[in-house]
Amino acid sequence: MELRDKRHRHASMETGALSDILFFLLIFFLITSTMANPNVIKLIRPKSSSVDKDPKKPSAIVSINAEHALFINRTLSSLETLQVDLEKEIAGKEDPAVLLNVANEVTAEEIVKVMEVVQYKLKAKISLATDKPKNP
Repeated sequence: MELRDKRHRHASMETGALSDILFFLLIFFLITSTMANPNVIKLIRPKSSSVDKDPKKPSAIVSINAEHALFINRTLSSLETLQVDLEKEIAGKEDPAVLLNVANEVTAEEIVKVMEVVQYKLKAKISLATDKPKNP
């Protein structure tokens, strides 16, 4: 008398759900890795020994790179349209603050022009981003 079933059963597992989960994990890590470094404009900033360890989050970031191109939050702008573009960025924000992020090659004249627009025309607070010097 044979008690076992003659048909052999094969164990199987659907992999469609696993590939969906891996795809969602990949998307999640790609998005979070781009958020880890929001300042994608590469600059060599001036050095300062009094770097603020806990800076206030700015309403907008104005960057000027070594080629003298001006960016507002990674969007290309110009000195002529700076006031209008910045007004759009800080509109409706209470106590707006602008972070000025400049390369070493930028002249003081360009920095002062941007500071005049931000501080005197838009009445916003401005701070200059610097790097802490490396100790030998």
